[in-house]
Amino acid sequence: TRVDRIRLADRVPFPKVILGWITPSLLQPGDAELDILSLVLSQGKASRLYRSLVYKQNVAQNVSAYQQSAMAGSMFVVSAMASGKHTAEAVEKALWAELERIAKRGVTAKELRRAKTVQETQSLRSLQTLSARADLLQAYHLYAGDPGYLAKDLARYRRVTRRSVQRAAQRLAAEVGHRPHRRALDVPPRAAQPVGVEHGAADVGRRVARALAAGHR
Repeated sequence: TRVDRIRLADRVPFPKVILGWITPSLLQPGDAELDILSLVLSQGKASRLYRSLVYKQNVAQNVSAYQQSAMAGSMFVVSAMASGKHTAEAVEKALWAELERIAKRGVTAKELRRAKTVQETQSLRSLQTLSARADLLQAYHLYAGDPGYLAKDLARYRRVTRRSVQRAAQRLAAEVGHRPHRRALDVPPRAAQPVGVEHGAADVGRRVARALAAGHR
């Protein structure tokens, strides 16, 4: 399967791999499933990527997955920073293996239940302040045309099933049309410019977003 690949040397202490896909827009079918999939992949030490890449294989020191939802088009991103002397190639291979495992076998009932609980808890905690509630009402009015959309928003996550999460993973693993709908970024350390992990990660994050979006417009 073809992958549009970019090599982006930057001020990072260890090699990093970032995989990105253009995905369904905010509130559209498939958006909620990808939020849930991202939690299964990287939320906490019991997550798929942490257990496999960090704990068992020890090829990565940190992992991340998220659905960056937006009205004009969303982006699903999975990343990992290599551990010790492991290469970006080893990290990428391990990332694909976990994604393909979910595409083939799906997620467990326990994983789905846990991810839904985390998602709903995060949504409700975001309403703790008056300003946050005002912001959410405004966002729902803008994006859904309904300031009272909260109940419907929570309901779309509750409707997510093991099968629908598996289908979302299958779409990530598949090629669409004549061009790849996903990009892989290999971010090796830039020679002779050592910096701290936090500074390097912040700098790379801005460049990664631009690189992933380029060519998909």
